[in-house]
Formats: sequence, structure tokens, C-alpha cells
Amino acid sequence: MAKNYTIAGVNDGFGSQYLKKMGGFSLCAIWPSEYNYIHTPFRRLDHLSSNWVPKLNEFIGIPNNSRGRDGRPKTVHVRQPIYRNAHREPNKFFNKKTMDMLRDYYWSTEKPDNGRGCKTEICIHIRRGDLHLKHVRSRDLMAWAHKRMTSNAYYKENIPKILRHFSDEAVTIHTDGKPEEFQEIVDEWGESLNQRVFWKFNVDIRNTFHDMVTCKRLFLARSSISYAAALLNDNREIYFQNGPSNLQTSNPLDFWKNWNTFENESL
Repeated sequence: MAKNYTIAGVNDGFGSQYLKKMGGFSLCAIWPSEYNYIHTPFRRLDHLSSNWVPKLNEFIGIPNNSRGRDGRPKTVHVRQPIYRNAHREPNKFFNKKTMDMLRDYYWSTEKPDNGRGCKTEICIHIRRGDLHLKHVRSRDLMAWAHKRMTSNAYYKENIPKILRHFSDEAVTIHTDGKPEEFQEIVDEWGESLNQRVFWKFNVDIRNTFHDMVTCKRLFLARSSISYAAALLNDNREIYFQNGPSNLQTSNPLDFWKNWNTFENESL
């Protein structure tokens, strides 16, 4: 008899918690004779106030099935992090069948701008905000987190290469950083290039995520939120970023491309 499995008691940001739930859901979908997925909604989200919790539970659309028909909580047999199997073998678990189910849930609830999605063909995520926070964490953990932040010099050099390659397209850049952090990038790009780049700083997290889900070409940061969005993006042109990361975001899907596609191009 299949055991009931849930993911609960996790303290992390929206992207990380959502990605864990995706992993648990997919694992149960692949191994239905062993596990039933019991969805425990978000209860707390790092970096966000408590009023975001119900909004983002509704946003992802996964129904709360933690109670039986009699209204009593279902018995949970497994709480261990076996969802990690999905992140070790993402091509096996995040397949078309499981992702189509998660996409159906995602699209079942209201989305920003009536669901129309990203206004530019390209969307780039630059991770900054949470890596600058003064967490009550160990010094070693914060040092590890900063290794996941790609330098301005990298974006200064490679975003122009991307826009040269896709010469008729524009780009939306989402980041939790501050405008002044990126001034050194845009100062040397020139007017014609800057006119094709639309920066969005610290916007509603639902807008950020939905732009990444709906854009034609998505360029990831080493971040759970852009990785989770990439799994839901059905346009299948995803560019993965190499570098230090955690288990959840270390392994790309086979059909994903790579940022380094453009690194060797000349301007």
C-alpha cells in the first residue's frame, strides 16, 4: 500500500519551497505504488511577510489535499527529504507528464496581467537581493551563498552577446538588487543596447515568476525561483548557468542549453 508523503516544516524562500514541493509531487507521480503526495501549503516564507503566504499558496494552484472526506487530517507516513531524488535525477522525475500536471495547477488560478505574460522575448534573472540580507546564519553558510552570485562583469560582457545573437528581440531583467548596483553594467552598453533592456527591480514576486514562466527564452540564475519557473516554462528554450549551487539547482534538464553558448562569441 502506498505511503502518504508530504513536505512540511521547511524554512526557506518561495522558490526553494516551491521547488521542493515540485520534487515531492513528481516523485510520487513517478512512484505511485509507493507514495501518495499530500500537499501541505506554505506556512512561512523567508524574505516575505506573512500576508504573502495565502497569496502564493493560491498562485501555485496545487490543491490542499491534506484532509480526508471526513475532514480529518490524513495520516502522513513519510516526511524525510526523499524529494531530493527528483533533484538528483531531474530528467527522470521532471518529465512531460509530471510537469504538465504541475502546469495545469499553475494555470488554474489567476495570473498577473490576465495571464498574458512577459512583454519581451527574453527574460534574464540576476540573483542579488537575498544574498545581501543579514541572515541569522553561520558565517560559512553566507560565504557559500555569495558564491552563487554571478558578477556584474559577467553580465556586462555576455548580455550584449545575447542581444547581438537575437538582434530583433528585447530583454526583461528581473532582480532583487538595487539600480545603483548595476550602473557599471549599463554605462558602457550604449543607447541602442539599453533601449532593448527593461530592468525590473523588486517587483511583485508573482510578476517576476510569471514573466519567467511565459517568456520565449529564459536565462537562469543559480537560484531556485528561476529553476522552478524554467520547469513550468513550456517554450523549451532555457539557458542554464554553470557554477556553485545546491542540489536543487545543480542539474539541468537534458534539453536545456547553457549560458556559455554565448561566452565565446565576439562582439
